[in-house]
Amino acid sequence: MDMQQKTVGGITNRWLEHGSGRPVVLIHGIPTSPRLWRHVMPLIRGRSIAWEMHGYGSSIPVHQEENIGLSAQADYLQGWLDSLELDEPPVLVGHDLGGGVAQIAAARAPERFAGLMFTNAVCYDSWPIPSVKMMQRLAPVLRHLPEVLLYPTFVQLIHRGHDNRQRALESLGEHWAPYVAHGAARSMMRQVAALDVRDTIRIADRLPSLGLPARVIWGLSAQADYLQGWLDSLELDEPPVLVGHDLGGGVAQIAAARAPERFAGLMFTNAVCYDSWPIPSVKMMARLAPVLRHLPEVLLYPTFVQLIHRGHDNRQRARESLGEHWAPYVANGAARSMTRQVAALDVQDTIAIADRLPSLGLPARVIWGEADHFQKVQYGERLAADLGAELTRIPGGKHFTPEDHPNDVAAEINTLLER
Repeated sequence: MDMQQKTVGGITNRWLEHGSGRPVVLIHGIPTSPRLWRHVMPLIRGRSIAWEMHGYGSSIPVHQEENIGLSAQADYLQGWLDSLELDEPPVLVGHDLGGGVAQIAAARAPERFAGLMFTNAVCYDSWPIPSVKMMQRLAPVLRHLPEVLLYPTFVQLIHRGHDNRQRALESLGEHWAPYVAHGAARSMMRQVAALDVRDTIRIADRLPSLGLPARVIWGLSAQADYLQGWLDSLELDEPPVLVGHDLGGGVAQIAAARAPERFAGLMFTNAVCYDSWPIPSVKMMARLAPVLRHLPEVLLYPTFVQLIHRGHDNRQRARESLGEHWAPYVANGAARSMTRQVAALDVQDTIAIADRLPSLGLPARVIWGEADHFQKVQYGERLAADLGAELTRIPGGKHFTPEDHPNDVAAEINTLLER
């Protein structure tokens, strides 16, 4: 994955590239570079192209007078994509600020892209985060700081954004170097000063009408309604495969039972079904919701930790999962958000469609962690039998199979896609 570069309209563009096939363009955020995607690119079954935003990474010293706000970055992205003369529209993938750039580019010309995928991306008015807002206000002073005084802030930013300590340390080495090479404080303050939340707010009302396949790496009957409406808006060229885990499996079952002709296949992993849910601890939370919703985060967190650890057989992945999934609760009122979710659960949603499962007539795959304490493997056996599918067992696997056993889960999905 060597860095490539090309001058387009007098502006230097840099990117990393790996593989061949359908193009996938990956866009990083702050304070990173295309190297953010170093572990993802080798796993993509296509031509992965990680573009470097102007004023970031190795491009920090280039064209110091350029506008490097998100709206301008989307302009640079489009010009660069034109120069590549790709054989087919790419899928756009964005993280952090890169997600904002991808949204703007897609909103301007949705016909130029084959799909969108966002992971922990800025959107709407979600950004800048408080620490970055503070840096914006203090930029005239902070830009003169020596590296040694800015580095602790950088370290804290990186560690707060990782749940894997080893990867955080690796990330520090990857992403601090370009700042050191080009004047850390001055370079970062230039980036921060260019951030304007209006860039994403301006295009927010166009997102529902993009009509692009999309993935976002953030009462079941009602959820199935929302799913169907969203799928209608995408106007897909062919029926999709539905993949569901936990409650998502229940949503997929309901959607498929209502309109099996709209789907190409089903894949379930440790999903709720029949009367397998809610689990006892969730039932208790539902009963105590009026009290629990007022709990401070510090009292709810131990329960969350226990739930996550009981559902993983890979301890490292469990710690990573805590970092991934606790953050949205903290950001939006943990106890209030969780008890709202719990209060909406109704086992009748899956019981009501159980008798329709054997007659769906859809290609299906079922993969189950055998040691799941929440959704017992016996339910996986029953679900597989009703769907006419084989049950793939993961010995020792617990509940959160997509995190602990991503290769096994992806293999089952790929099997469906290859039919």
